[in-house]
This record gives sequence, C-alpha cells and structure tokens, in this order.
Amino acid sequence: SDIRCLAVLDAMMGPGQEYPGQYGYDDSGDEEPNGLEKMGGGFCLMCAGFLLFPLSLVALGYNEKNYVCEHNNILYAEAHSTVLQCSGSDFKDHQPVFFSCSIDPSSLPSWTPASFGSTGLGQQLSFQS
Repeated sequence: SDIRCLAVLDAMMGPGQEYPGQYGYDDSGDEEPNGLEKMGGGFCLMCAGFLLFPLSLVALGYNEKNYVCEHNNILYAEAHSTVLQCSGSDFKDHQPVFFSCSIDPSSLPSWTPASFGSTGLGQQLSFQS
C-alpha cells in the first residue's frame, strides 16, 4: 500500500518533485531558520512596505478627492436646480431640474407568474407594479 501511495503522490506532484516524507525528509518545522534567512525575509517585507505605503496614500488621496468632487456636484445641483411641474413644459436645456409626480395606480401593468414564463400558477397570483 505504501508503494501505491508513492505512485499516487508521484502522479500528483509530477516526476522528480520531492514531497514530505520522501528520502527521510520531513517538514515538521523542527528546523529554525538561521539569522541571515530571518533578516532576508524581514528585508523583503520592508521593501514591500516601502512600495505599498506610498501607493496606499495615493489611493487614499484619490478617494478623498473623488468624494469631495462628488459632494460639490450634489451641492451645486441642489442649489441650482429648478422644480418642474409634472407636465415638464418649462424645461430648459442644460439646467438641473427636479420633479416629483404621483403615479396613477390604474396605469400600472398587472404582473402574474405567466408574465415571467411560469405556467404552474397561471393567474392565481397577481400584483401591479
């Protein structure tokens, strides 16, 4: 059964690949990396930090600028928009407008499951929207 397991591992890992337990190698974490390896790993992380920290500041600045511009656009639209009647007859080009009209419930279509292609319920369930 050990030979079968090794054959399966060879098939999964590919030929020539080492895996834990092969040739007496066991990666159980008993070995402590030496000081140079620790320092090399720390140096790599420091270099990554030197790159990522300014990039995060640039992304933060872009996000803040975008927020302020959007907020200013909203304030401008609130200050300069005109309220229109539901007819919309006094609409002018290139001017922000606001209108709010009530909806006549009788003008809304009636939806049933058959409207969406379902044939099981037929007309038993109906709603207007």
